[in-house]
Amino acid sequence: MTERQLDVFCKMVAEYCLRYDLPVTDETVLSHAEVEPTLRVTQTGKWDITVLPGMTYVGDPVAVGDILRDRVRLELKILRSS
Repeated sequence: MTERQLDVFCKMVAEYCLRYDLPVTDETVLSHAEVEPTLRVTQTGKWDITVLPGMTYVGDPVAVGDILRDRVRLELKILRSS
């Protein structure tokens, strides 16, 4: 994933959250890799985001999700202020 792809992804998720009045929490905005540890729903064979631009290692899915949620929250602030 490139930085540009990550930017567009976070903006898109923020737009959906705004449109559908979704809070940005670990139970409402999460990656496939976070479903099993967070919601306790068994997942097998899923590909997901565990490495972000600038990372040199595979990250913990929930920690990576926290980074994504922080970026989505930032995009929401920008959308709400414009």
